[in-house]
Amino acid sequence: MMRRVLAQLFATCGVVAGTIPVALAAPSGNAQTLDITVHEGTAMAISLSPDRSTIVMDLQGILFSLPAKGGVARALTDALYDARQPCWYGDGSRIAFQSSRDGHFRIWSIKPDGSDPKVLTPGPFEAREPACSPDGKRIAFSSERSGNYDIWELTLDSGAVRQVTSAPTDETRASYSPDGTAIAYASEREQASGVYATSASGAERLLAKVEIKPGNIAPPIGTPAWTPDGKKIVFGLVTDSVAKLMENDRVISEDEDVHTFRGAWLSGDDYLYTADGKIKRRSLAGGRPTTVEFSATLPITRPDYARRSQDLSSTAPEAAKGLLKPVISPDGKRVAFAALGKLWLMDVGRHRLRLAPDVHQP
Repeated sequence: MMRRVLAQLFATCGVVAGTIPVALAAPSGNAQTLDITVHEGTAMAISLSPDRSTIVMDLQGILFSLPAKGGVARALTDALYDARQPCWYGDGSRIAFQSSRDGHFRIWSIKPDGSDPKVLTPGPFEAREPACSPDGKRIAFSSERSGNYDIWELTLDSGAVRQVTSAPTDETRASYSPDGTAIAYASEREQASGVYATSASGAERLLAKVEIKPGNIAPPIGTPAWTPDGKKIVFGLVTDSVAKLMENDRVISEDEDVHTFRGAWLSGDDYLYTADGKIKRRSLAGGRPTTVEFSATLPITRPDYARRSQDLSSTAPEAAKGLLKPVISPDGKRVAFAALGKLWLMDVGRHRLRLAPDVHQP
């Protein structure tokens, strides 16, 4: 019956009602570029330079640098890089980041002034979420080249790549220990999800167990940051729609919208991280965080084109081009559907439509 009614519905609407496709007008060539200055961002990742003087952050797919104390941010890349999750090489001479500029997620690097871009992970496989070793000689990253996501390590001098993890589950979001001898990462496992670490010998240990409930949509475990003494890890965690800042199993904060990216240390207890759209700074010993204020200017291009004029007051019949979500009434005598931004009713067996009462919306 449904098939017969829908056939009748489409035949009827071909004469008297329907949706009108709106063609996209071609730009006239007089596009405007506007500068928008912002003081916060969404899902930002940061990295602190080895001398602790400069922060690099990703904002709307652009890398910006700013003083560690806050201030005016300067763009290092353009929006075509879709640059994310930066990390400084150990000596501060270059910055690595994730980019899909060539249509494939790879690890790129630039100098601190944004010059000399280079691809560090060529080839057919994706590479994401770079972590720079303290000595500046290696970069850990996540990649699906083994069949599922694992942690891999690139040696910069030789270009050699080795596999660090090999569990059947996905391992992502790597970070090096302060002495560079271990790599921590997030892993969602049926029996024991959490933050793990693998040593140079391949020995794996669980640093912080996290209970993940079934049906979780986004990866809840953030990128870990080792404490300067290498004894603990700090990471963001999102469970039951609540974002938390964790130190191993201890909750540091649960009243902020913590961004789940790696933080940085200004000192042994002074932690930089992103939350609530801001760069924040807090002592893990206690107290409220402070904000590292910044301003960043984003260029926005607004195309100039001839906009199509529509007569929304017309009552003349219009040919149907498509219908939305037709539904038959429980008694099978009527069918309702949406078209032209309105809700319509049709009596089954009659080629007559009428607007549903009180829902006429131009």
